[in-house]
Amino acid sequence: MGKSMMSCKDMSELISLAQDQRLSIRQKMMLRMHLFFCEACSRFDKQIRFLNRAMENYVQNHSSGDDTKKSLPEDAKERIRRALDEEGHK
Repeated sequence: MGKSMMSCKDMSELISLAQDQRLSIRQKMMLRMHLFFCEACSRFDKQIRFLNRAMENYVQNHSSGDDTKKSLPEDAKERIRRALDEEGHK
């Protein structure tokens, strides 16, 4: 595999990263191209986006009325990402 081609594992990490921060133009282009050709990574991308929206909706709908933004601890997020990554590559 050439240096410009990234593996599905690399792409799944990039998909997860995109949920937390903005990707560079190069990263976005590489990701879009990979998702166009790879059904498994496209499915993983949809799943991670769905889970992210579900968590945001849950927090909004179950807020205790205070302005404190609730979030999963980072270790919990990482465990979820790893589990989704493993599931997406089966």
